[in-house]
Amino acid sequence: MKKKVLVLGVIMSSMLAWTGCTKEELIGTMTATIDGTTWVATGQVAAKVQNRVVITGTSGKTSIVLSPNGITVGTYTTDPYSGNIQPFVFTPDVTNAQDIYVGTGGSINITSYSNNRLSGNFNVSAANAVPQVKNISGEFKNILIN
Repeated sequence: MKKKVLVLGVIMSSMLAWTGCTKEELIGTMTATIDGTTWVATGQVAAKVQNRVVITGTSGKTSIVLSPNGITVGTYTTDPYSGNIQPFVFTPDVTNAQDIYVGTGGSINITSYSNNRLSGNFNVSAANAVPQVKNISGEFKNILIN
């Protein structure tokens, strides 16, 4: 009987913990302001690649990819010469690969990395080949690293 009560207690505690979580806490979020226009990712994912993390947010045909040159809490430059991978890429339309904006200045700030989840913010100037410049700032919260 004690085992049944213990198992039932564990199940109830787990259910209470689960129901106390918001959708944001379970899947994470990414939002941005692009030249004054609000953008909200409908999907986001992060993956470890060697000594860095690649965080991608998408919404329709638009994507933002953050790849700071590290994975620990701290501030990382979006200078394209700070590593062998571009730290910031904004694509207004993924079906038009010719119109890609890359970070030319600014930073990505990882404010929290625990339980395999990342949170932070970014503030970037990005330019395309024309060159047109977009000012992009935003945040990512509780993104699970796969």
